[in-house]
Amino acid sequence: MKASTNESLVRAYEKLEDRLNRQLIRPDSFLQRSEDESMRQRAKRKFEEAADFFHQVADPQKSFESILIAGTSGKGTTASMVAHALSSRGFKVGLHTSPYLQVLSEKIWIDGYYADSFLLNELLDEIWPMALKIRTPAAAASAHGLANVALAYKAFEKAKVDIAVVEAGVGGRYDFNNILEPIATCVTNVGPDHLVTLGPGLEDIAWHKAGIARPGVPLVTGAVGKALCIIEKEAQKKNAFLRVIEPGTGENFMSRDERLAAAVLDSLPEPFRIRGFTMDEQRKTRLLPGRFEQLPGGRVLLDGAHNPDKIKALVLALKQKYNEKPVLVYGQLESKDLSQMLEPLSKAVSFIVATEPATYEKPAIPALKIAETAQAIGLGAKVVADPKAAVFEALSHAGTSKKVLVTGSLYLLGEIRNMIYPWQDVLRYRQSWFDTKKEIS
Repeated sequence: MKASTNESLVRAYEKLEDRLNRQLIRPDSFLQRSEDESMRQRAKRKFEEAADFFHQVADPQKSFESILIAGTSGKGTTASMVAHALSSRGFKVGLHTSPYLQVLSEKIWIDGYYADSFLLNELLDEIWPMALKIRTPAAAASAHGLANVALAYKAFEKAKVDIAVVEAGVGGRYDFNNILEPIATCVTNVGPDHLVTLGPGLEDIAWHKAGIARPGVPLVTGAVGKALCIIEKEAQKKNAFLRVIEPGTGENFMSRDERLAAAVLDSLPEPFRIRGFTMDEQRKTRLLPGRFEQLPGGRVLLDGAHNPDKIKALVLALKQKYNEKPVLVYGQLESKDLSQMLEPLSKAVSFIVATEPATYEKPAIPALKIAETAQAIGLGAKVVADPKAAVFEALSHAGTSKKVLVTGSLYLLGEIRNMIYPWQDVLRYRQSWFDTKKEIS
């Protein structure tokens, strides 16, 4: 690719990002909330506005079959496994996941490649007038969120995909992606995340996620306990075909997600049904960046554990895979409970280098506060506010025998990943992995 072409691609992406992540995000002064409107009522109104919005942009979601996957953790990995399996059988497959690490086009994958930034700008032009119309103080729905989902559906429509595998954004019942009419659904599990918007309790979160159930449509779940009871009631109410995947004793998250993906694939109607799926045939397939990902050089591990459920799964995976406890590089946004995240990690790592990911309009917890919290629970800690410098400090502390683990925020993972796989090259190759001689050591 010529330098001038590469520069124009970067400019196209920067234009896209500015329109989606800045121009469409409403200022706080726009956010009007009536005291008479409950969280659920507002969420329902958001969904009703979304239905109207998709109708205005010509309902691109009606042009392809779909699978909808919700859950507190594992939904992105499960969705990616399902998409790769279907693609390997010759179907043209779209995959929509959220969030992203480096470039927003990661959220729109079609048969192995991310959506082209030039195309996404063209598609955004088509929906821009309708997106601006909903960017008002009175609207409950987010113009930014709606435009992101509509872009994925428009890209799938343009590519004429046979089927799309879609990860729910938040919850399920009133998530914008629940506008789909899927041929199979899945709730991977239910844990304490997004309590402010979906809570206050685990039962409330389960109710939201169970809302993706459809009459006569298979619903696969790995939920347990009270959450499973709520999903079972919803499935019975909707006459959905429920299939429960029992958790394995000491099972790591990849094994659980693989069994969920296999159950989803087995539940699909013909011609999409795949029986006996295992990851054996895809062991060399890289699914999603930042999911227990080892960077070139082998010393640095990235994992996007940004809620308590994901932290629990990460701790189990670390204990199963490594004899030596890694050195932790940790940065986190203010929206998460710091103690709830660090307490489990303190038993699986040897030392922490506290840092601060750079974010847009989302404040990070000060590195000093992270270090003080870690020390209070008995973990040695050092403050290095710059993420890249924090990784080199962690490598120095780790010596030759220990790994360095980076987790806590996807923004942090994106910054570290840029050291090996520059975001401009992710745009260029439209993939998260490509040949590189770089490594962190």
